[in-house]
Amino acid sequence: MKQPFYIKNILFRLEPEKAHHLVLSKLEFLKNISAISRIFKKKYFYTSPALRSKIGGLDFINPVGLASGFDKNGIVDHFFEALGFGFYELGTVTLNPQQGHSGKRIWRFPDQLALVNRMGFPNDGVDALKLRIESKSKHVIRGISIGKNRTTSLEEASSEYARLISKVFSCSDYFSVNISSPNTENLAELGHLKYFKKFLDDIDQANAIEAKKYQVLPKPIFIKVSPDTDDKTLFEMMGQILERKNFGVIATNTTTNRNLFSAQMPEEGGLSGKPLADLSTKMISKIYKLTQGKIPIIGCGGIFSVADALEKIKAGASLLQIYTGFVYSGPKLIREINRGIDEEVSRLGLNHYTDLIGQSRVTGAH
Repeated sequence: MKQPFYIKNILFRLEPEKAHHLVLSKLEFLKNISAISRIFKKKYFYTSPALRSKIGGLDFINPVGLASGFDKNGIVDHFFEALGFGFYELGTVTLNPQQGHSGKRIWRFPDQLALVNRMGFPNDGVDALKLRIESKSKHVIRGISIGKNRTTSLEEASSEYARLISKVFSCSDYFSVNISSPNTENLAELGHLKYFKKFLDDIDQANAIEAKKYQVLPKPIFIKVSPDTDDKTLFEMMGQILERKNFGVIATNTTTNRNLFSAQMPEEGGLSGKPLADLSTKMISKIYKLTQGKIPIIGCGGIFSVADALEKIKAGASLLQIYTGFVYSGPKLIREINRGIDEEVSRLGLNHYTDLIGQSRVTGAH
């Protein structure tokens, strides 16, 4: 289901990053008008008993979330509930402010329902994010995606991520740990065993320390993986994650694979959208099989329809995230997917959408 043509037509005449900032500024204005929030929520929000779930100790009102990257600095924050989302991620935020890469950083491929970005974690820094959101009331689940500054070495990265967890603990329901963006040089190396064990130990310890400080339980930590991760590295990563409590996986980030469609793509940047769908679904299936369904998986990559969403769930996803589909189709897509999942549960005579998790295998997954 698409946005009104005239709105999309206007936005798509603008350079992609300018259009994105325009949308954020309009949503920032609208979020403070309570009547607008009620109107939007009535139009776009959908839930039912079959869609409510407890994943990682958190209560999700529906399984469709907004992926990180859309609101890096918490400009819109709680208004995402009015747009239909059952949860959302802010960020990716870094310890210190950084501008990201220079020059053009986003490319649209409308015929392919795809985007390419080479943003490089531009954000105002974690302290600015905290000042903006800490006093806001939280309605649906809020995650915060964290990443390292470009100048931070791999050896120092785990302590930086640990500091980030300490800083955002009080204003986040869960942490999304981005170690797979292709737009920060060598970031994916953190998933290799040389770094990964100590990395998990450090962020796990920071989570435990803050939980004790606030006298609450440790919060879920979701490791965001690349769809380009090789089988050996994935096996080692999942083995380490299974040894710890409170961890899950987001599958997947963007891909650097340039063979997924025929359009001429920029040499740098991560590809998201429809061409990524099969690759991310296969990764979900691999992770579900490797972990025997013991950890929560947030499925992300190329979701544009109810069928796409159901495919991710049946491959092993407990929850879903959307980004590029939201850019191309608007908030009606979120309602459409939630309603469609609800209807599928009813059609099959099931009690809950979680009864569908892991009920199929993607051909070729291993």
